[in-house]
Amino acid sequence: MTTGVDEESFLDAIAREPEDEAQRLVYADFLEDRGELARAEYVRSEAAWHRLSRRYAELRAAADPAWLAALGRPRAVVLVSVGPRVIEVIREVRRATGYGLAAAKELVDGVRAGTPRVVVEGVEPEEAARVAAYFDGLAEAEVIVGTPARWGRGR
Repeated sequence: MTTGVDEESFLDAIAREPEDEAQRLVYADFLEDRGELARAEYVRSEAAWHRLSRRYAELRAAADPAWLAALGRPRAVVLVSVGPRVIEVIREVRRATGYGLAAAKELVDGVRAGTPRVVVEGVEPEEAARVAAYFDGLAEAEVIVGTPARWGRGR
């Protein structure tokens, strides 16, 4: 059991060293000790996903492209958070989808209201990575790339 430490201390430590997975896992234990099981599971899952996504990228880069094409699954790019740069996110949604302003704004507004939205789906992994890269550098905008069956429709 974690005693003598408050949640703010954990969050401060994580903010100082965001890549320190061990600190995140200790924080997850702290949350579990307090009975906050869903939050603890989220922290552990996020840490594992971060670690695995890096390894996946390494393995994919080293794999034979023909083998990947034979094995591959279509991908979806899902916008899960927008952050403060809403206009820029709308611009990138339009770039990725070909949507007009109203449709792109509707998609982004849905995400801002708390519902992740599919930006593109059924695309090859390389195309999904290219679309996801549109959102790189937009503070707090976050996309997830995965198989379409994992998420609902965007519109």
